[in-house]
Amino acid sequence: MLLLLQLSSICYTVVAATSEVDALEAHGKQAVCQSKPSYLSLRWQGTGLPTSAASALEMRSLLQVQTADGVSKIPGSSDEFLPPMSFIFQILNFGVAWAAAWKIGAMFPRYFHLPMLVGYMLVGVTCGSYMTGMLSPDTIDDSEFSVASLVENATIAFIAMSAGSEINLRRLGLENLQKIGTQIAMISLLMFSVGTSLFLFLSRTHILPSTLLGEPAHCRLSAAWLIAVIQTAGSVIEVLAIYHETKGFGPVTSLMIGTTMLLDMFVVTAFALAQPVVVSQCSAQGVGLLPQEVAISIMGQFVLWIVVGGLLACVLQVYMMLPGPDFIKTALIVITGWFCHFELQKINHEIASWSPSLKLVSIDPLLVCMIAASFLQHLSSHGEDFRKILDMVAPLVMPPFFTVIGAKLNIGTIASHASAIPPVFLTRFVLIAAGSFVATLITKESLAVRNYTWMTLQSQSGVTLALLISMTSGMVGKLPWASDVRGIIAGCVVANQLVGPALCRFAIRTAGESQEEDHAKPNMCDAATNTAESDGRLPVPKLSETAKTRLATSLTLRDAESVIRRKR
Repeated sequence: MLLLLQLSSICYTVVAATSEVDALEAHGKQAVCQSKPSYLSLRWQGTGLPTSAASALEMRSLLQVQTADGVSKIPGSSDEFLPPMSFIFQILNFGVAWAAAWKIGAMFPRYFHLPMLVGYMLVGVTCGSYMTGMLSPDTIDDSEFSVASLVENATIAFIAMSAGSEINLRRLGLENLQKIGTQIAMISLLMFSVGTSLFLFLSRTHILPSTLLGEPAHCRLSAAWLIAVIQTAGSVIEVLAIYHETKGFGPVTSLMIGTTMLLDMFVVTAFALAQPVVVSQCSAQGVGLLPQEVAISIMGQFVLWIVVGGLLACVLQVYMMLPGPDFIKTALIVITGWFCHFELQKINHEIASWSPSLKLVSIDPLLVCMIAASFLQHLSSHGEDFRKILDMVAPLVMPPFFTVIGAKLNIGTIASHASAIPPVFLTRFVLIAAGSFVATLITKESLAVRNYTWMTLQSQSGVTLALLISMTSGMVGKLPWASDVRGIIAGCVVANQLVGPALCRFAIRTAGESQEEDHAKPNMCDAATNTAESDGRLPVPKLSETAKTRLATSLTLRDAESVIRRKR
């Protein structure tokens, strides 16, 4: 598979390079390549590349500049002289990376004790423009209809629907709801107050991006609040993977699952409310509203969210009532989710042109999809069936999504703001731990619950990345600091993969709630871990690769309410 990746990279690079020779020479940079050691020529020696192609490769590397969206281009030459890749070829181009991500990602739990998500992202980074450049710019360009935009829109809608269908509050029970609500209240209180204050302090220094340093105080305050909101999100995908792996059973496991699931819904709602506030407080071209206009816009958005979410719920209900196999319903749900997210983004960009008073009004696609799924979960008899379909489709949408995320990861931005990642990461870590611990004191939990629950809530991945994409593709994305903040938080997500899952697994096992048959088997990070024999007497049943991926990428838990309610 790695050989196939390399060969695909070489083939695409040769075609692109030989097509650019004339364009680069016309750009007047030939002398630069002749005056420097031909590193790329040496690198590609033995691959059969023509001399002209090797020279073009070196010229490209010397002339590339980075645009605001993180895409490497050569001014006036490279991308203008290459015809856009057709969608069919984009699928073939991305298909190789997807296949590699599927196989390589499955190896990470067994050989590196890291989540599959890390493997998916690493394959994406390898195939992206910062390394092999195997994935065409057309393939990962989300500004137009492409494979990347298709994957992102469909997966973000899927994540939002999963968040809305994760728990039926009526079946959860008042006692459990109070405990989970206290956890969310204390974590969000500390993140929104102390976290916002700390991020505001960092914005006054050179730790956070200089683009934010130049903004007025009220803009930096709203930006700090937005960062705190995004950083509050947890990771259902990792929590459920560890739950399946450890077969956790007990109060810590129940509180972990319930809090993480409901926290998703709260954060998505808070994010939708935070965006118009940020835009109104920061200076962006064509954006600037009075406080009363902001208030009216937010109230109007509430109505739009509920109405559009209700309409989408009706469509989903019709799908669930259709006779026939589940794969037809699944296809309809995924396509509808993609179409809803894609079209709502287009509508949001056009609303401002309808009337100046509507420039801040937007129909948040994430919140609409979540509301629709929540309506279906609470008001329809098909809610559990809908949850099962989302559980089945997870292996098909999550690996390509994290592969795209890796391919589009702005390594340059992360590297240039590397000093900001540790303080932002540590702020989140400490405040979530403190908030969870205080909540367990308020609800008078046992010593084990107080000591270990906070460890299980540190994971961060899918929802955070979905919020970052929504932030930069919406009105906040027009602000000069948005792409830098996205890079910093993305760096925190990457760093969290080394800490969050391992700490969560440690807490479940140390609390004595793990029901694994053999604690001595490999210390796997994802759910699909039963590939070794337990003690030499009875073999642990082996799972297929598809089953492993499904358990490791699930965003929903069948009959989650029963799992949360059960006691030892």
